[in-house]
Amino acid sequence: MKSLPTENALFFVGGGVGIAPVFPIARGITRLATGWCRSIGARNEELIFWEEKMGRLSDELFKTLDDQGEIVTHALERLLNDEARRPGIAHVVAIGPVG
Repeated sequence: MKSLPTENALFFVGGGVGIAPVFPIARGITRLATGWCRSIGARNEELIFWEEKMGRLSDELFKTLDDQGEIVTHALERLLNDEARRPGIAHVVAIGPVG
């Protein structure tokens, strides 16, 4: 990436074990600008970790749980389908297991 957009342009998705590697990336970029959204998710509440840490880095934190019928990418999908917010998301950083 040649330059970083300054507001609501990056959406970070950490699913399950993907929360750990997405955190330092999100933390580093947050030092450069503000206005980022984060989404974390896991199979169930017991497997969620660093919710507070990710929340401190975020203007908005979305949490999804598979056992409640949502997967971590659903928050991103809702934002992309919201015409008022979609233009603000230019890049997505997603890390986590598939399936």
